[in-house]
Amino acid sequence: MAFWLSMSARTKSGARSSMPMRGVCGATMLWVMDILKSGALGAPWASEGQSLSLGAASDYPPGVTCYPFSLMAKDVRQVRTRIFTQGDALCQSLATTIVEEARACQAAGGSYRLALTGGTTPRRLYTALAARHDVPWGALELFWSDERAVALDHADSNYRMVRETLLARDPVAADRLHPMVAASDPDDADLEELAADYERVLRDATGADAPALDAVLLGLGPDGHIASLFPGEGERDRPDRLVVAVRDSPKPPPRRLTLTSAFINRSATVHLIVTGASKADAVRGTLEGPHDPDRWPGQRLAPAHGTLTWWLDAAAASRLRQ
Repeated sequence: MAFWLSMSARTKSGARSSMPMRGVCGATMLWVMDILKSGALGAPWASEGQSLSLGAASDYPPGVTCYPFSLMAKDVRQVRTRIFTQGDALCQSLATTIVEEARACQAAGGSYRLALTGGTTPRRLYTALAARHDVPWGALELFWSDERAVALDHADSNYRMVRETLLARDPVAADRLHPMVAASDPDDADLEELAADYERVLRDATGADAPALDAVLLGLGPDGHIASLFPGEGERDRPDRLVVAVRDSPKPPPRRLTLTSAFINRSATVHLIVTGASKADAVRGTLEGPHDPDRWPGQRLAPAHGTLTWWLDAAAASRLRQ
């Protein structure tokens, strides 16, 4: 069972307002942990007119930010589900969230280190972001969550798709772009060497001792795969690695690189974007099915000190029981 925790207050007019509990750039809400440990959930807040509430939910009302907490979690693992009637509304809302996260990182004096993904819906998201006038482009530092071992200008390249959409109008400086496959001839390159090279890139950019990103964008395939971590290949998703090679992907092209779930789970924020009825079974299996991460790789997503948000359209969420 998942629960959400929110703080709200009534104004003098009787209207209820909610205070968002938001954590970006690795920030944690230690005071929430104190509340959880105190057993004060559901009790009135110390200040008159404010209260804490605990309730079961798979989503939260529009305009209210709240985080579900698993009672089985030993630390603050925040999981949210947002469902939209249309994919365009989803992309616009997620674009706003990304801008807010980037601006928070910029205000804190840092970069917004974001790993991008491929796919049809991410393409729409990147186009929506590119059309905005409030993106802090100078704060962005871009990575990739997975990539096909193809040339940067190849039609199958996730890097190329990002260049043609997100970066079409406002290019990010070259030293802040970190394509996953940068070999001049990736067809003949050793995938293990490419994976090791990208691990070094990640460590150099985000911290050698405890590398982590601010945010990771992921999709979910109809078979339940995330990034290039496919069902039935759990042994490939090594907990001691940041990046692993994929030589025989069931989805062409077969040669790929992917972030591991262990590294993804170090991120402050993970955004999982899923649209379309063809993904409905995978959404249900991952969110509501028996715990079987080998069958449903998305079940491995559990940011230890961050937030996992499922961004779904109505079609993708159509088979959820809740």
